[in-house]
Amino acid sequence: MGDLFFFRKLFTPTVIQFIFWIWLALIWLGALGSGIALMTQGGIFILLGLIEFIAIGFIGTVVARVSCELVIVFFQIHSELVAMRTGTPPESHGFPVAPAAPRT
Repeated sequence: MGDLFFFRKLFTPTVIQFIFWIWLALIWLGALGSGIALMTQGGIFILLGLIEFIAIGFIGTVVARVSCELVIVFFQIHSELVAMRTGTPPESHGFPVAPAAPRT
């Protein structure tokens, strides 16, 4: 627990997954509201509202996913740098930054 209070252990990579799902729900609710608002105009706007709902939903999903992945990558870079500085293995299970030492 002391590591958390003195910023030796970061909890943001865990929280970012929760933030992603909330952000995703808000994106799709916004896309639904925007699509319905356009569909109430009638005529060709019904089809345009459906297209807008799908486009905003999928584009928003991709933007949210890429943004959250970038934040996680920044924290993985931090973990690798700490591991390089201290000579300990990184906390993440990703690929190491430095290649393995050659075998002799």
